[in-house]
Amino acid sequence: MRYLQAVSPRLVLTAVLLLTACTPPVSIPTASHEPSAPPVYRAHVRSAYTSESALELPLWMAHEAGLFAQHGLEVTVERIAGGSSKAMQVLIAGELDILHGSGPAVVDARLAGADVVAIAIAYPVLGINLYAVPDIVRLEDLRGRAVAITRAGTLSDFGARYALTRYGLRPEVDVGLVQTGGNTETIAAMQAGHVAAGVIASPFDVPARKLGFHELLDLASLGLEFPTTGLLVQRDYLVRHEEVLRSFLRAYVEAIARIQQDKPFAKQVISKYASTTDEEALESSYAAFGQRYLTRAPYPTVAQFQTLIEFVAEREPRARSLQPETLIDARFVRALDEEGYIDRLYR
Repeated sequence: MRYLQAVSPRLVLTAVLLLTACTPPVSIPTASHEPSAPPVYRAHVRSAYTSESALELPLWMAHEAGLFAQHGLEVTVERIAGGSSKAMQVLIAGELDILHGSGPAVVDARLAGADVVAIAIAYPVLGINLYAVPDIVRLEDLRGRAVAITRAGTLSDFGARYALTRYGLRPEVDVGLVQTGGNTETIAAMQAGHVAAGVIASPFDVPARKLGFHELLDLASLGLEFPTTGLLVQRDYLVRHEEVLRSFLRAYVEAIARIQQDKPFAKQVISKYASTTDEEALESSYAAFGQRYLTRAPYPTVAQFQTLIEFVAEREPRARSLQPETLIDARFVRALDEEGYIDRLYR
């Protein structure tokens, strides 16, 4: 079965209205814990994220709560649309210092000749869900039908392929895979009857349920370690700016703690960056990415990237030559963990 290239934008309207209600984002209150005497010198860091999903919450929180400034950093936080692959190109070009992106982008970059490593993974599981139309009761019912993903090589692509394989179905043989471009477009494709199911990330589960679709599988329940989202840098930047990265990681783990301890503020941050005031969507986002899938100590691990290498190798055999330990550098998180810095944030 072949990929579709796009879904008509007119089909997106219903899902978008349900999710955002066309209201402007709320403003974020000034953080109450700004240091009284911030450092005179602040290293400048260019960071970016790629989506409006609350998978980006740790970076958003560190910025909005003033945590980077507290650790002597002046950090710009920008969105680069088009997925981690496009943002990775900006990182490799040297126009970006730190990318809040997905593990697959690291492997793709290495195969393209770039030396990019993950220094933290805040979401080490498949924090996405497979939603289906009403007549699909079991995953096996998808045989002969199609599943929507956002793009080839993305987290949704991996999740769909892994889930189908676990249930004895062959992707693109027993079940078709349709590229839609985004979560909203996936919902539109389901609504139009082009696909029987779709891989969806919170808060897009909210409009999906309102349209009568139901959760077929929580992919995190499969128990697979996977580098969903974290901090990615070029190795030469790491070598030249170790102190900057130590400070950045301190702010990042503090942001994770703040997310888990301050739900109202975390929801306001999500509201601002996801451009929605829909309470159900905010609750769903926080439950998923503020609690259920978020780890306190964001270690990048060999197991996470071994899983990823095996997946990429199915479409690019050269990936089998990669060693997962060369794709990560866990020393910054390890140092914070071993000195008790992370534990103290929760006392």
